[in-house]
Amino acid sequence: MVGARVAVVATVATVLTVSSFVTVTAVPAGGGVALSTTARSTYYGVPLGGKCGEYGQTCRSPGKCEHGTCKTESPVGGPCGGSTNAYCKDDEAKCTDGRCTMESPLGGKCGGDSGYTCVDGTDCQDGMCQTGSPVGGPCGGSTNAYCTDEGATCTDGRCSKESPLGGECGGDSGYTCVDGTDCQDGMCQTGSPVGGPCGGSTNAYCKDDEAKCTDGQCTMESPLGGKCGDDSGFMCVDGTDCQDGMCQKGSPVGGPCGGSTNAYCTDEGATCTDGRCTKESPLGGKCGGDSGYTCVKGTDCQDGMCQTGSPVGGPCGGSTNAYCTDEGATCTDGRCTKESPLGGECGADSGYTCVDGTDCQDGMCQKGSPVGGPCGGSTDAYCKDEGATCTDGRCTMESPLGGECGGDSGYTCSAGTECKNNLCQEESAAGGPCGGSTNAFCADGTRCESGKCAKESPVGGPCGGYTRTVCVKGSECQYNVCRRTY
Repeated sequence: MVGARVAVVATVATVLTVSSFVTVTAVPAGGGVALSTTARSTYYGVPLGGKCGEYGQTCRSPGKCEHGTCKTESPVGGPCGGSTNAYCKDDEAKCTDGRCTMESPLGGKCGGDSGYTCVDGTDCQDGMCQTGSPVGGPCGGSTNAYCTDEGATCTDGRCSKESPLGGECGGDSGYTCVDGTDCQDGMCQTGSPVGGPCGGSTNAYCKDDEAKCTDGQCTMESPLGGKCGDDSGFMCVDGTDCQDGMCQKGSPVGGPCGGSTNAYCTDEGATCTDGRCTKESPLGGKCGGDSGYTCVKGTDCQDGMCQTGSPVGGPCGGSTNAYCTDEGATCTDGRCTKESPLGGECGADSGYTCVDGTDCQDGMCQKGSPVGGPCGGSTDAYCKDEGATCTDGRCTMESPLGGECGGDSGYTCSAGTECKNNLCQEESAAGGPCGGSTNAFCADGTRCESGKCAKESPVGGPCGGYTRTVCVKGSECQYNVCRRTY
């Protein structure tokens, strides 16, 4: 029991913060007289790994109380945790797998025993946190970037890598072609001559300056008169065609051909005759002049077209491919026509048209005659007014009530009217209207007085008043009797 109490007192003594005299009292087992011992001791603090803080205990230097245990500070990269009795002194450091670690920014220190790990998105390369850069991307210097692709190197601040035949190259790609290839259109290719393969899976390009790849073959334009055809790879310039291994320009019918012209006849059936392309032209085809076209038998070249001859009245023009053979004839509305004189043939399908001032009447060109004019016979005239008829060599026509009549007018009055004073009028009885616009005349024995027909009374006869009569001419009414005037 005494030993146990001494141990407790000794333990308490280890946590005191100052040197002092300590009295230790031992009580025998079962009671009795207590024994006391006084001794002097010096205290240096709780050692590493000891408990601290709860009863005011402090840690022995260089230890510090961390979470109730005396521990030493450890820098990034130093040991920590477990039996090390060490903690990470940097604020942002943490103890990972017994070592103090801390994230390092882009361009920061890293790797080895440094304890620094790179932030997300960066990798530790050559002791520095860097971003991965693909071929063609920036690298080295202040970029804090490294080349990620296998075989890539950082050249002049850019990731570069050799590219095989058919591989990418050029521009900002960062790829350079292997020996024996050139970078063309962003691809490593071999050079091919005119006529050689190119494009597609050949990984070949046309090395001649003006050559181009056409349908898997290197081709180049050949000038007029130049080589062409077969597998030569030479193609004729625009406006020329390959004929007999030579670039020639096509010449139409009528154009030059042969010799030094470097021209050939393009039209089917055309032949080169005396240095000019010629060809037979069918009915309706082109002909004449410098056209080079000649008409087939049975046709004539008229107005630059092969046509058959057609008489007056026959078809012409349009799709008929016919022309008018008669002198003075013209093609009008698809028919050959010709002017016919006064008294000449006309009308129907004859093709003859009357000269100005005449009309076609009954198949003959005649001049129009008005009412009263001559007609028929040798006059070559017809009555032009509607309703007029040719009577005894003169144009006549019925005139209505009030119409012209008489003399050489040619107008005759209709039934029920008579020609009076060159006007067609109707007869009016005694007491009826007359004169003016009435177109009426008074019957025999009556006379028109004041617009009415009055019965005439002879000399000595009654007149005036209720009689409603008038005196015959040469007399006058005196005292209701007609008396002769002298």
